[in-house]
Amino acid sequence: MNKYTKLFIGTMCFLAQATAFAGGSLKGEALQPVTIPNFDGGAIVSVGALYMVPSSTNTDYLGLKTEYDIAAVDPDPATTKRNWDHYRVDPDYDWGFTVGVGYMMAGNSKDVRLDWAHFNSGTTDSVTISGEVDAEGNPIDKTAIFLPFDSHSVVSLSDLDGTVYDVLDVSGKMKYRFDAVDFTLGQYINIGKCLQVRKFAGLRYARLDSDLTTNYSLNETAEVFDIRLSNHQKWKGTLDSRFNGMGPMAGVNASYGLGYGFGINAMFDMALLVGQLKFNGTLSHDFYDQGDAGNFYLTSQSDYTMRWDGRTVVAPAFDGSFSLDYGYEMGSGMGVMLEVGYKVSKYLNVVEQLDRTGQSVSSSEISSVVSYANFDTDVTNFGLNGLFINLTLKA
Repeated sequence: MNKYTKLFIGTMCFLAQATAFAGGSLKGEALQPVTIPNFDGGAIVSVGALYMVPSSTNTDYLGLKTEYDIAAVDPDPATTKRNWDHYRVDPDYDWGFTVGVGYMMAGNSKDVRLDWAHFNSGTTDSVTISGEVDAEGNPIDKTAIFLPFDSHSVVSLSDLDGTVYDVLDVSGKMKYRFDAVDFTLGQYINIGKCLQVRKFAGLRYARLDSDLTTNYSLNETAEVFDIRLSNHQKWKGTLDSRFNGMGPMAGVNASYGLGYGFGINAMFDMALLVGQLKFNGTLSHDFYDQGDAGNFYLTSQSDYTMRWDGRTVVAPAFDGSFSLDYGYEMGSGMGVMLEVGYKVSKYLNVVEQLDRTGQSVSSSEISSVVSYANFDTDVTNFGLNGLFINLTLKA
């Protein structure tokens, strides 16, 4: 049992004990009067907008190893300097929405709700890498690790006209699609005159698609017998992770009235999802050569598809928010409330990613790479945080 599962069970126990305490199971005088409200009953409808930024660790789209001999400034001729640079997509804020329906039961303090949150985003990053020479005119070897499964050496070549550079253009696009559906039963408690608490429990279904698409374009130039020869290569890769899971959830929402219709809210919930993770990758490689007329033509094309066995995971999930609200009673049992705040969500073990630790794959090994048994995978986490606005109507 991992630490997050233990934390979930501990939180559930705490919420259960809090319920007992509020109900008066402890002897002694209460500091604040605890009462159970009696609602008239009615339907609840809510709509909202999310403006959030996603986060995960599977956003690397290029690794670059720079290697050159520094024997000219070091007495040890075998000394080689190596630098590793990792290029990642940095996700941007994007929009999502929430929709909820519910019913407040008449004659008691309970309700039932069904809430759906949806978030969809896509962010692209790009970089251009070119060959270069050191101070003495020697080529500096640059090995670009193409994701998912290839690498290529980018170097510079000197000729009579100067220096001709290999040029590598790279882009990575990270896409997220996230959905969470909660079905909960709630119990309201009033503490004092200003604080109202809703404790709730139920089920959550969550789905997450986390997809990385990479594109690489390499232009290589060489001088042979005073004739400049060129070729062009393109790679396109995808790494797709998909999670579907369901499990119990519980939480608490506290609302404190400030007067004149204004209030502040704090919410925390926790879910323990059991689901399936699926992971696959593709790689296409196109090679172009330069014809007599200087035009490039396609000489070879290769396509590979890789799928790993799905795995069952236990995924704890946490949500917390803080907000300000304004409510207005319109009479005849109808009311409207506007809520604006900040929310943080964290889902553990819901993204599968390629583990390239210790891997250094050359282009000549591409035939063995497609076995993809050479590559391990591991699981990582997903997060969302940002602003939200919500409008609730009670009729």
